[in-house]
Amino acid sequence: MAKQVLIPKISMKLWNKSEKTNFLLRYDAALPRPELVENPEQPSVQADNEDGIPVLHIPADLLAEFDALLEQMVDRNKQSTASVETAQMKQLDTDRIRIAKYVVNRILNGNALPMADEREAARAMEAEIKPYKDIAYVPVGQRTADIIGLLVDAHKEAFAEHIATLGLAAPLAELQDLNDRYESLSQARKSKQKIKAEKVSIEQLTTKAEEIVNNMNNYANAASLLFPSETASTFVRDIIKLYESAREDFKKRGGKREDDFEKTKQNN
Repeated sequence: MAKQVLIPKISMKLWNKSEKTNFLLRYDAALPRPELVENPEQPSVQADNEDGIPVLHIPADLLAEFDALLEQMVDRNKQSTASVETAQMKQLDTDRIRIAKYVVNRILNGNALPMADEREAARAMEAEIKPYKDIAYVPVGQRTADIIGLLVDAHKEAFAEHIATLGLAAPLAELQDLNDRYESLSQARKSKQKIKAEKVSIEQLTTKAEEIVNNMNNYANAASLLFPSETASTFVRDIIKLYESAREDFKKRGGKREDDFEKTKQNN
C-alpha cells in the first residue's frame, strides 16, 4: 500500500513580502474550487464561496477568510515606499521656490531696477516683503506657510498698482497655482499615509495567513484520508511541492536563518 502523504505545517514568517504573496497566489490557483455551469453551451465559471470547497471539506467561511486575506496581501505587495505624490511634490516645491525667489528679489533689490517708477514701487513694498527674504531656505513645512503669507501680503489692495508696475501679476498667479497644487498633493499623501497606518502590519497578515492556510490544509489532509479522491490527493501533492519549491527559492535567495526551514520540517 502506498504511503499516504500529508501537507506539513506551513511557515512563511522568514519570507519576504513578494515570496509570501506569490505563494498565496499559487496556493489559490491550486484550490479545486467548484465550478458553476449555467448551461451546456456556455463555458463553466468559478462559483462563489457559498459552498466552500466540498471535495476538500473546506467550509465556506474559511474560504472567504482566505480570499479576503489574499486580497490584503496582494494590496500590500503593490505598495511602494516612495509615493507618486512625493515625487510630484518635490518638483512643485522646486518650482514654487523659483517663483517666490523671483518675486521677493525683484522687490528687495528694487534699487537696481532701471525704471524710476519700478524702483518706487519696490521701495513701497520692501518693508512688507522683507520677512520673506529667506523663503527658499526654510523647512518645507514652514515654506508653505510663508508662501501663503507672501501671497496675502503681495495682494493687498494698497499694492495693486505696484504689482502691475513691477510686472509681478503673472508670477504671483503662477506661485498661487503651484502652492495650491502642492497643498492638494500633500493632503492626498497624508490621507494615504493615514489609511496605510490603520492597516494591519505585514507581520499580522502573515500570522493570519499561516493560520488560515494551515487550517485549510488540515481539512485537505483529512479529506484525502477519510474521503479519498483523485482531486484531494492531487491538491495535497501540489501543495507539498509548492511549499518545497518556495523553501528552495528562499534558500537560493540567501534568506537569513535558512536552517529554520529544516527545523520546521523536522518538527512537523
